[in-house]
Amino acid sequence: MNHPRQRSLDDLDEKEKGYTSHTSSAPYIEEVTPDAAIVQRFGNFGGGFMGKIFAAGVEARGVERVPENDRENKNSWNNLLMWWSVNTVLTTIPIGVLAQEFFTLTFAHAVAVTMCFGALGAVATAFIATLGPQTGCRTMIIARFSSGYAGGLIFSILNILTQLGFSVVCLILGGQTLAAVNPGTLPLVVGVIIIAVGSLIPCFIGYQFVHKYERYAWIITGIIMLFLWGLGGHAGFDLDAQKPLEATGATLAGNVLSFGGIVFSSFVGWAPVAADYNVRLPANTPPMRVFLLTFFGLWIPICFVTILGAALMTISDPDYVDAFTNGGTGGLIAQVLSPWHGFGKFLLVLLALSCVQNNIVNTYSAGLSMQALGRPLAKIPRFIWTVLAFLIYTIAGVAGREHFSEILSNFLAILGYWAAFFIVIVAEEHFIFRRPNGQLGGYNLDDYDSPSRLPIGIAGIAAGCIGVAGAVVGMDEVWYIGPIGGKIGDFGGDLGFELAAIFAGICFPVFRYIEIRLTEQLPLVPQNATSDAPIPHPIPPIPHPTGPRISVIVVWAGPYQPYFNNFFTSFRANSDTVELIWVEVADSDDTPNCLDISPWTGPSEESNIKAVCLSRRDYWALHRDYFCSRWDCTEAGSRLVLRTMMNRSQGDSCNSWFRLYRGYVFRHLIAPSVKWWGWADADIFLGNFQTQFPWAATEYDVLIPSTPDPLLYLRGHLAFFRMGPDTEARMNEFGNLANMNAYLGNHQPFFGSEESEFSSFVIRSPSITFLMLPYAMVELGFESMLPNTAKFCSSRGVFTIQSPVIREDLPAAFPDFPVLTIPETTSQSLFTDGNDTLTYPIELIEGTDRTDLWFPKEYATRYNVDWGNAPHGAMRYIGRGGPFAGGEHGVWEHIEPRKPKVVARAWHDPYFEVGLYEGLYAHFFVEKRSASWMKDLPLEPLKDYETLVTYFKYGAEIWDQRTGRVVWRTVGEPQP
Repeated sequence: MNHPRQRSLDDLDEKEKGYTSHTSSAPYIEEVTPDAAIVQRFGNFGGGFMGKIFAAGVEARGVERVPENDRENKNSWNNLLMWWSVNTVLTTIPIGVLAQEFFTLTFAHAVAVTMCFGALGAVATAFIATLGPQTGCRTMIIARFSSGYAGGLIFSILNILTQLGFSVVCLILGGQTLAAVNPGTLPLVVGVIIIAVGSLIPCFIGYQFVHKYERYAWIITGIIMLFLWGLGGHAGFDLDAQKPLEATGATLAGNVLSFGGIVFSSFVGWAPVAADYNVRLPANTPPMRVFLLTFFGLWIPICFVTILGAALMTISDPDYVDAFTNGGTGGLIAQVLSPWHGFGKFLLVLLALSCVQNNIVNTYSAGLSMQALGRPLAKIPRFIWTVLAFLIYTIAGVAGREHFSEILSNFLAILGYWAAFFIVIVAEEHFIFRRPNGQLGGYNLDDYDSPSRLPIGIAGIAAGCIGVAGAVVGMDEVWYIGPIGGKIGDFGGDLGFELAAIFAGICFPVFRYIEIRLTEQLPLVPQNATSDAPIPHPIPPIPHPTGPRISVIVVWAGPYQPYFNNFFTSFRANSDTVELIWVEVADSDDTPNCLDISPWTGPSEESNIKAVCLSRRDYWALHRDYFCSRWDCTEAGSRLVLRTMMNRSQGDSCNSWFRLYRGYVFRHLIAPSVKWWGWADADIFLGNFQTQFPWAATEYDVLIPSTPDPLLYLRGHLAFFRMGPDTEARMNEFGNLANMNAYLGNHQPFFGSEESEFSSFVIRSPSITFLMLPYAMVELGFESMLPNTAKFCSSRGVFTIQSPVIREDLPAAFPDFPVLTIPETTSQSLFTDGNDTLTYPIELIEGTDRTDLWFPKEYATRYNVDWGNAPHGAMRYIGRGGPFAGGEHGVWEHIEPRKPKVVARAWHDPYFEVGLYEGLYAHFFVEKRSASWMKDLPLEPLKDYETLVTYFKYGAEIWDQRTGRVVWRTVGEPQP
């Protein structure tokens, strides 16, 4: 019997609760945040210091992808306000100054060029910004999906130079302005350092502080810009002053192109960082909203302030001309504010400090780009790279402080060249190859840090090189004039960014198509029954003569994911007892267009897997029908409920708001023989349910797989509910869904409602009986982090190394771990009557002071665990009802001796044996978050004589149980 094989990590519709850690005082797995992971990584070599830094509020997350459950459904307006703050600053004024200083353009032409070229640059940058919420990846990581790991590294280097260059410009102009407040009193060097230090602090703290600062900073600087407009007008704008000096004909066209290139670059200079600042928005945030907010967040302030700079240059008063000649842009602004004397100097100081709000973005993203250079650098905390960027640009700013105008004009023009072809390559990848019906069908976001799963990158790198060639022939710089750019007028015209974009835009689709064909990259989404989905062999039908006794319902909305293989494999292996109801919700409100999963499930009439394809409207209509049958909705009320469900569904990214009622909403799909229904996520591998499921637990409403934890909650990845009207009636006592008015007024829960609101309801309701199963998961405590422990998954069952273990008793570490003979499955009893058991009532405590909680604290329910009353490895059942008496809330804890081990002997050394535990299922939660090897699992199905063996983050292999040979192996993180 052949089975499909799971080979990837994540489920876009499941909630990811964070990483896990272990403390020696309790034998259970806790969830760990990125800061804890970094502290553990560095251990005694700075781990304690970093722990204090993170505890103080410094951001730990770097270039790692932000999973859906870590997103925030708020502050989308930051896409507008942040860019207003970043660009309503002193450093934008000199761009407009260049229109007259270098290109002799009149004010009218400067305004027209600014608005037109600015609109083009804002469109390009706003597009890149839309990819942040869609992918959860920083901009330089997104580049890997079009240009591969190597191409992403090249773009990261270019972006580092870009952000450092921008920072140097900020420092010099801010320093010049501070020095102009009281000429001769503050050295320019000191002014540069002040701006640099001010920029470092928010970036050192991280993402949240950056957004809070930038959300309001634009207000003060915007008022100052209005003051400058007013004072400049009072000094006398002479809008025709430049007209006699302006060139005509082709020379004018060349000047327009050159200045336009600088304006365009001032916009697209933010494109390589645009996605960095909205990766925490929900994945279902409308891209058009992000686009429009970013567009106007860029276009309005940059045009407003750039045109101000051009207007100030029209003042012909000799004092103002001398101020600019002697003090540059900072001197000119000081002169404009001089009529207000002391208050004017105060405004000048504030304006100089506005360079900080511009430079914050440069500094923060420079640190991220340094991490994006590769895995070894990504392991170093982000704030260290931020400090390094600060040191580099501070030294450069001090060294180049006397050459501001030359740095600005040349730097901005060159910046536009690479940013132009970078945007084109990313856009063509997104709209041509990653579109729903394209060759690749979407992004497999888990591949962001797996070079073997990313494009080779030849297409992106080659197109970028050709884009450079286009820039070279079209540029018009002081130090080089290209053959095409030099032909425009007397002084040439800069066509660098235009030709760079055109050359790369023509070549990349051709190169990428060839690259995909030659490297045989498979589509992420099977388009139809004849697609090239990675299933090389058909699956024979598996009969289930007695009928299933458990029905597991999974709701899916998204593209094909490569870990479908093992998920479906394990269900097929349990066809005698379990059926899977796969409910897929299409993107369309009316017309479903779903995946073809028949290659994984076999013929529908012979499979224990039922696939249902629903439009969004039909999916929510089923929910409406169920609840309105209880609420006695009128026809108008029924329409209102459906409309409300569909409108609110945008916030239910994990399909969890009604998860407690799946078995009732989809009751018509469940086989008559079923005694239990459950929900599941796709990162699990079922064991042998015939022998491991607690069939005797018939008196409970809810069965909750768990690991020992003082926090009591329903697991979002798997839970079971007894079929029958009594249990259904008790579930329907949930207050916010008790009637239509309660739903319409109150039911807008936390995105992971089954682990928060629903958990609180089930655990605290005295009428609901439940049993938490301590042995259900094949998980370990701290020992699972060793390279000589393992989890074993096969069609006969799932096993793990017995716990607790003594390191000296373990086999050799991976990859020298011996091939074992996996034993036959063993039957599991629910409770024993021995003298070495212990049962006592426990009291529930509402709320918690835990800092690693992933849902609102008011939904937390816990109890005080006495870890000393049983040895490590003992089985702790927690329940209400059944054979035991509980406390005030009816809840008890029952402790049994640890599970008896089953013996597995080494294939090539029968005298060597290892103790294993068998479980109900394996959950790859930790591995999918941090084990790169999972993305490299082979595509061919796992055969019934094969065993998948995983070693935490360190690697995995497949054993042939007929021969004792390792038939496949991949290595992940280096061993400690």
